[in-house]
Order: sequence, then C-alpha cells, then structure tokens
Amino acid sequence: MTCTRYDEEYVQVKGALRKAKFEAPHKSTMESLTGILQDEGPKHSLGGKLDRLREKLAIGNEAEAILKTCGIVPGSNKAPEPDAVKKVAAMKFLRHLYMLKESGAQKVWLYTSPKAYARYTWDEIAAAATSTTGLGTRLNQTEEVFSDTVKTRLADATREGAVWVAKTLILLAKAKSKKAAAKAMVDRWFAPAEADYLDAVDKLTRGFKAIKSTLNENNVVITDHPPDRTNPAKDLTEAYVYGSVRPRAIYIEKALMKNYDVSVLHDMKKNWARTIVHECTHLDAATDDAGGYAWGGIKPGTKVTAANAIKNADNWAFFAADCAGVLTDGERTRAMMGTGGDLTVHPSNWT
Repeated sequence: MTCTRYDEEYVQVKGALRKAKFEAPHKSTMESLTGILQDEGPKHSLGGKLDRLREKLAIGNEAEAILKTCGIVPGSNKAPEPDAVKKVAAMKFLRHLYMLKESGAQKVWLYTSPKAYARYTWDEIAAAATSTTGLGTRLNQTEEVFSDTVKTRLADATREGAVWVAKTLILLAKAKSKKAAAKAMVDRWFAPAEADYLDAVDKLTRGFKAIKSTLNENNVVITDHPPDRTNPAKDLTEAYVYGSVRPRAIYIEKALMKNYDVSVLHDMKKNWARTIVHECTHLDAATDDAGGYAWGGIKPGTKVTAANAIKNADNWAFFAADCAGVLTDGERTRAMMGTGGDLTVHPSNWT
C-alpha cells in the first residue's frame, strides 16, 4: 500500500509492530515499543523509550543494528522476507518519532522522517527491499527534515498556542455575560449580528474547549508531507490538516520556515503558534478558509462577511492571539486590513 498521508503510514506501522518478533541487539527495546501506537495517537507513557532506542542506535552501525534486530543478515545476497521488511520500516518510523518536552499535562508529539526521503518511510523502505544493501543505504539516511532547533520551536509554539487558547476561554466566559471589553473583542473579529451574538459565543466556546483538549492531551502529531518537499507548487504552503482521519496530524510545510514580507506576524514564534491554533480550529471546530487569510485582510464587514468570519480559521487564530494580549497595534491592523506585502524574505525573528 502506498502511503499518501501520515495516518496511512501510522496504521501500517502499528499493524507491523503488533505481530512483530524482534532479535538482538535491540530485541528488548523494540518489544517494549510494540504497543506504542494506539488508535488515537502514540502512547504517552512509552515516549521515553523512543529516546532510549535512539541512544542505543547511536552506538555502532545504525543500519546494521536495525537489520539484525529485524532478522536480516547485513550484506546477505538473499532478498529480505516481506515481514522482515515491514519490521525494518516500523523500526525506522519509531527512530524518527519524538515526544518532545512536556509542560504540565501537555505532550508534543513530532514525527520527522529523513530529509532525503521523497516518500513516506514505509514506502522508502519497501522500494529499497530488493536487497539488504539497498535497505542499508536508506536506513543510513538519518538527517531529519526538522532540525533540533525546529523541533524545539515547534514544541514551544504548540505550548504558546495552548496558552492563547486558555486565555481565550477566560475571555469567552466574560463575553457570554456581555462584559463590555470581552464583547468588543468578539465583535472585532467576528461582528455577529446582535441576534446571533450568543450563538457565536457558544460556538467559539465549544470550539476552543475542544482545541484546549487537543493541545493539552495532544492526540495530534506534528509532521510534514514528504512528497511536498520537492514540490514547487507547495513552496508557499505553511501548514494543513486532514480533518476526518485518525490519528490526526498537523502537516508543517516549507513556507512556515520563512519570514515572508507578506506575513502578518514577523515574530515567527507568534506566527508558528498562530499556525498551530489555525490548524486545530480545522480539526476541532470545523472551520474553513473561505474567508481568506490575514495577509489579505480578515476584518469582518470590510474584508470578510460576518457569516464567513465565524467559520474562518484565521479569524479564530487571530482572535485567540488578541485574547492572549500578544498582538501589537500594527499586527492587529495588518491582520484586519491585509499586509500589502510581497515574497521578500526577512531574517528569521524568533522571540
């Protein structure tokens, strides 16, 4: 089966792990990980064992260790058995799966396959399985698409997004009572008719409660889509999700790594947090992008209708940022009216 999404690869690996028998040198480590992939996402209690696997693989020849553990003799002229190849693919998948820093109840999962791969790991390993030499070559590709710095920043941005959401829910509780400042915030980003105001507040509250659960319990993995790495049509894509599949993933793409002039937020930590919240609204609040993106302006009544604003992901994301008090006056105006910027790339700015 060709994998076209992360969830498809996840299911293949989960199935291979649950019936796999492993051998030395990493038999016990792999056997302790056979149940890590649950239906809704990776099992948090086993996250530390992934680090232990990487530590062990870093000692000696990694490719040979994986082959031996999966019952394949390195350098053999015999084509590997299909079940052994599946074990190799599963082990390679786990080698690049991370549970990043925890903050309270929050756990950030990230999957970052080798930078040289143009397909999902499952497919890369299957394509190389005509010989142990071919498998070894693919297994020796270890440089990941997300660097250590990017991993840390994605974890930080996810935690930042969770803080925004918590503060948004506090404001929405006040908005339901029509406290003046809170109501003004809802009106600023959504401008509901007076008759629709409480329905809008209820919709926002339900959505942000679901997002809070997602970001804190984190049954969503941050990853990327390997075929997009060399696809010029995706050069300006920041991120996206598939909303109806399990397990869920947020796909981070090339444009998020750039500080384009056209962007509203040139503080990239804010922009990455905004992106995480934006994508979670798709997953948890059934938002869409019909109202457009903030670089083009999302002021309700001027740039987007109120009917579209209440279901537009960037309106939700910038509303959360505003509720958290992180937007400057200039950023707020740029989001409302559009930036008028171009694709000039500014230096990275991470605060």
